[in-house]
Amino acid sequence: MVPKEISNAEDFDLSSLVYGGFLVRKQYTNTTALNFYILDNNGNYKSKVSYGPEFFHYNMFRRNGTLLGIKKQTGNKLEILLKPLLRLNNQGAEYDNPAIESTKPAINEVIDPLINEITIKYGIPVRLSTANVSIFQLNDDPHKPSLLRQTIAGDSELCTIGSDNHTVHIPIFSSTFNQPNSSYHVVVDNNFVISQERNEPLLGINEKTWIISTKPFKTGQHSVSVTGLLRLNEEGSSKFLQTNHQSEFFNNVIQEFSKIIPVNEQRITTNGKWQYDPTSPKKVLLSFTINEAKSAMEPSSKIIFDNLGTLIERKGFTALSNNEYSSLIDESASFTMTS
Repeated sequence: MVPKEISNAEDFDLSSLVYGGFLVRKQYTNTTALNFYILDNNGNYKSKVSYGPEFFHYNMFRRNGTLLGIKKQTGNKLEILLKPLLRLNNQGAEYDNPAIESTKPAINEVIDPLINEITIKYGIPVRLSTANVSIFQLNDDPHKPSLLRQTIAGDSELCTIGSDNHTVHIPIFSSTFNQPNSSYHVVVDNNFVISQERNEPLLGINEKTWIISTKPFKTGQHSVSVTGLLRLNEEGSSKFLQTNHQSEFFNNVIQEFSKIIPVNEQRITTNGKWQYDPTSPKKVLLSFTINEAKSAMEPSSKIIFDNLGTLIERKGFTALSNNEYSSLIDESASFTMTS
């Protein structure tokens, strides 16, 4: 049955709302005035939003349930009026996603940097899909981009769904939350999961919504400088051997490492030594040193070495794969300590 509020409409259209229910747009002839009606999932009238004839253009922000009306321009003045729509279901409002029931860690939670997974619990049974879940470290300078720590596609086999069919488990690399007293945000792309029942992509989580922070620095065990060898892939080895400025190649790798780990550039140095890999003669091994910390508040050389080793092992899921020189590292060979 059509609700009496719209039964005499000359023209109307119906659309579903993200947080449940329907939006009916009631139009009239010879005027740009519009009425909008909220109906619940059973078609019962709940509320009304109106715009007068002085408005000529309308839009709706579906994700947050807001209507936008633009008034007819007078002179150089343009007026915009935003009106929020009634939400029939407030589940997942803090994530701006009604399909999400909860996450671990929760929004604004302070975490141990050594956690090995995060989880998302959905309100309906889900399957993993092709889009990504990514973790970024927020930059202290709001005008600079966040630093990618890891990114994993739902169907990469690293993510799993629990026996309840509602909870997605996402592994965390040991290098991801490696900065103490820092803020991170988790971004979930649309179509990271799909509903089991309808096979439809579900909304994700926008950037800077699911924010978490790490605990302050704990003084760790001091370690002396550590030197190791990493291997370039065939493309990288060829590029290194053909360059006339091998020292510049080393320096470019160090600069990218310092941004990706992240760590002060002075903590990573090289003696410029290299050699062919005896187990893979077409590939080259490069030598790098992680210098010892000069302060108890800096991470030890061993921690930095291990972080870099994890980044190399998981190269395809980290920022190493997105940079010109670090992308030339062979992730199939570990960063091997030599002294």
